Amino acid sequence: MKYFKISFILVALFSAQVIFAQEEVKKPDEVFGLYFRAMMNMNDGAIAELNDYLRPTSKGSDVYGNLSKKAVVEEVKASTDKFIDANFSKDISESVKASVVEFFMAMFQNLWDSSYKIKEVKLVDNPFIKGDKIAEVYYTFSFKKPNISLQESLNAYQNKTTKSLTEKEVNKIFKTLTEAYRTQAVEVKVDQKVNLYQRKFDSKLYYIGDNISKTMTGALKDIYLGN
Repeated sequence: MKYFKISFILVALFSAQVIFAQEEVKKPDEVFGLYFRAMMNMNDGAIAELNDYLRPTSKGSDVYGNLSKKAVVEEVKASTDKFIDANFSKDISESVKASVVEFFMAMFQNLWDSSYKIKEVKLVDNPFIKGDKIAEVYYTFSFKKPNISLQESLNAYQNKTTKSLTEKEVNKIFKTLTEAYRTQAVEVKVDQKVNLYQRKFDSKLYYIGDNISKTMTGALKDIYLGN
C-alpha cells in the first residue's frame, strides 16, 4: 500500500511537469528574442518564426504578415525623395539622390545590426487578469552610432541655407556621414524593460507583447536616432 502511494505521487509529479512543459510553448526570453530579431534586426527567419509562434493566438493568421526588410527599404527610398525635395534645391535633387540613399541605408543597417542582452526576467502577477502572469524583461539595447551627426556636418556650411548648397557640397556631406556610420561608429548601450503578457490558447501558454511593436519600432528607434 505504501509503495502504491509513493508510485502514485511520483506519477502525479511527473504528469504535472509534463503538462507544464506542454503549456509553455516558449520561454519569455525566447519570445523576446524573436520579437527583437524580427522587428529590430529585420531577420526574415525570425519574422517567419514569430508569425508561426503567434498564429494560434490570432485565429490562424499572421500577426506580422507585412513585416519585411524589403518593405522597409522601399519605404526608406520613398522617404528619401521627400527628404531631398524638402531640404535641397530642385536643380540638384536627382544628382544627390544616390548619396542620400546610401547614407540612410548605412544608418538603418546599423540599426538592423543592433543587439540585446537580457539582464533579468521576472514573472509577476497580472493585476487585470487573475491567475495570469506578466514577464518583465530587463535587457540592454546595444547599437553603433558615428561620432558625427547630420547637423554637425551642416555646421560647416552655416553661412548657407540647405537650399543653396551645391551638388558637390551635398554629396560630400552625405558621403562623409555614410563613411562615419560604416567605419567610425562607437557602441552605445541603453538599459530597457518590456512586458510580455501570458495568454492561454488551446491549453498552451504564450507570451504576447501588447504594443511591443510600438516599443520596438518606436521607442528603441527613437533612442537610436536620438544618440
